Amino acid sequence: MEQVPLNMVPRPQETVMLNTRAKDMLLRMIVSGHPVRIKHLAEEFHVSTRTIKYDIESIRLWLNEQHLCLQSHTKRGIWIECSEEKKNKLRELLDSGERSAIFPSQEERNTQILLILLNRSDYVTASELAEWLGTSRNTILRDLLKGERMLQQWNLDLERKQYKGFKVKGPELYKRLLLEYLAQNLLDASDMFRMIQGVLRREPIPPDIKKILAPIFFLMEKWRMSFRLFTA
Repeated sequence: MEQVPLNMVPRPQETVMLNTRAKDMLLRMIVSGHPVRIKHLAEEFHVSTRTIKYDIESIRLWLNEQHLCLQSHTKRGIWIECSEEKKNKLRELLDSGERSAIFPSQEERNTQILLILLNRSDYVTASELAEWLGTSRNTILRDLLKGERMLQQWNLDLERKQYKGFKVKGPELYKRLLLEYLAQNLLDASDMFRMIQGVLRREPIPPDIKKILAPIFFLMEKWRMSFRLFTA
């Protein structure tokens, strides 16, 4: 079964979140001033190259919000191409910026964790979740306790299996209802108004809202196709 790539899991609201590792990677690129290879970053931060690629995508989006581009080349690596003045401003922004603009809150992590679990048909370990979200395994385990309570409110269960991890068990209908609830949490009142207004006018969904809801649309399409195969 096709899975939503982890890098499609949205960062809440329009501000791109940088986890601790991504922030450190960005600072390293700013200070070094020369291309850095993904393989070397994976070795330095003791994670897989796939995880580094997910972090790089977050960094790329974050830099786009600062009107900068992350340069990349297959043989050379990745680097930031801008003036020293802009690099200094980036360092100041990372050092003195609001914590919420860099680190996701527990509520935001719970939303991301539930989206990942709802998408996966197999088990996901706490270590995998911690690696993606850039936090500790103990933090993930605490978050899962809160997530489990939310799942129970939607007639769903969090199944645990030693050495395998966690997955959501329950009727597909309730999974879809929870997904709709999470989608509403991802959008503020203004976003919801814009989307509903667009639907009434038969206009396309605004790109920024479409980006936030990308994994939601992916999952709904997967469930729609599964229903077609079941009823065919």
